[in-house]
Amino acid sequence: MSAILLFICILLSLALWIRPPDVVIGSVETVSKGGSVIQVVDNGIAVNLGVNISSVSISLAFPKLIVFSSVNNPNYLAVNFKEVKADIFYPINNTLVGEGDSKNVVFKANQLTNWTFPFNITYKSTDDPQGLIIRDLASRCGVNGPKSNVEVNAKIT
Repeated sequence: MSAILLFICILLSLALWIRPPDVVIGSVETVSKGGSVIQVVDNGIAVNLGVNISSVSISLAFPKLIVFSSVNNPNYLAVNFKEVKADIFYPINNTLVGEGDSKNVVFKANQLTNWTFPFNITYKSTDDPQGLIIRDLASRCGVNGPKSNVEVNAKIT
């Protein structure tokens, strides 16, 4: 009985030092795919993007974007993800406009990991029959006035 109590006390004391990892998400940047950032797809265009994440990588398809970020895992246990997926939605009618995924993502114990998450944003006229999204994007890009940020919603699984 005392051995079980000692084992539980050791586990609980180790749990006191577990801290969440620090995640820094960098800027979104375009990525050339097949020599071009923008690609023509059926009824639309795709942009390749990425997000720098120290330990995280994202890809978008309107140009291909990459998200660069970093993850500092201060714990003595590594974190492994078989797959990280993201669905990107434009706020107008919650329209799916992009996706990305990365497989076998590992944040090693007591290390800083830099990771780029590739994703793409794709505009298809068939998904926007009234042209609301493309008009909103043109407006935010400064066609009818000052430029403003383009915001999207993401579901990460």
